[in-house]
Amino acid sequence: MPRRAATMVLLLTAVIVLADYIVTEDAAIWLIYLLPIGLCAWYFNRWVTLSLSIAIAILCTILSPFPCPHYNSISGPKVHVILPHVCFKYITGALYHLIFYSIWGIVIGLLREQRESIARLGWESLTDELTGLYNRRYLQAKLKEEKARADRYKRPLSILMADLDHFKVYNDTNGHQKGDELLAKIGALLRRRVREIDVVCRYGGEEFLIVLPETDGPQAELVADRLRAAVADAKLGSPSSMTISIGIATYPKDAPSPELAIMEADSALYKAKSAGRNRVCCAHAGEKPQSM
Repeated sequence: MPRRAATMVLLLTAVIVLADYIVTEDAAIWLIYLLPIGLCAWYFNRWVTLSLSIAIAILCTILSPFPCPHYNSISGPKVHVILPHVCFKYITGALYHLIFYSIWGIVIGLLREQRESIARLGWESLTDELTGLYNRRYLQAKLKEEKARADRYKRPLSILMADLDHFKVYNDTNGHQKGDELLAKIGALLRRRVREIDVVCRYGGEEFLIVLPETDGPQAELVADRLRAAVADAKLGSPSSMTISIGIATYPKDAPSPELAIMEADSALYKAKSAGRNRVCCAHAGEKPQSM
C-alpha cells in the first residue's frame, strides 16, 4: 500500500503541476495541491508530508511568474519577467503556501493518528495483553457468528477447553514472570497448530479455549490430541515438560447452544484432569488415555 500511495501522490502532483503550468495565473490551482498533500499525510509520516509541502510551495512560486506563454494575433506571446521590486511578493507567497500546506498536512496527519489510535484501542479490547490471543469479549461475539453459520449450513461446531497441568506449581516454583512467558509460548504454539478459521482464546488464567468451525466430535478429538502432543513435545516448562489436558464438546450434538457446549467441554476437561492429566476427554464419553 505505501508504494501504491507514493505512486498516486507523485502522479497526482505531476498532473496538477502540468495543469498549473498551462492554465492562466488567476486560476486557483494552488488549492488542488491539497489533494496530494492530504493523501501523503494519510499514508506517510509528517516529515514526508512536510517535504512534499515545501516542494509544492516552491513549484507554486516558480510557476507563478512564468506561466505558459499565450499567443494572440496582435501582440504575440506574453512573457512575464520577475522585477526586483516584486521578489518580496513571491517570497512571501511561497511562505504563505508552505504554511498553508503544512497546516493542512498536520490536520490530515492528526486525523490519521486518531483513526489508528481508535483502531488500536478496539483491537486491544478484543485481545489478551499477555498472549496476544483473543479474549472472552471477542469469543462471545464470535460464538454468535459461528452459531448462526452452523445453523444455516447444518454443520457442527466443536469447542476445545485446554488447561495447563500443574501450572500453579510451576508458577510458585519459577515465579510469575516465568509463568507469564510460558503462557505466551503455549498460546503461540496453539495458534500455529490450528487452521486460520479456528479461533484461539485465552479463557482465563491458564485456560485456553479453541473454537473449531465445521468440525465434528471425532475430528475435534484428533485436533485436540495433536495439540496435546505438540505441547508435550515442545519441552516447555523446564526442568520438566509442561503438558495440557483438553476437554471437548460439540454443538449441537453435546449441547443445545455453544455457551452450554463450553460448559460441557469444561466438565470434560475436569474428567481429563481427574484421570491423570496430559490427556483428552470428550463430553458424554470416557477419557482417552495418552501414551506417556
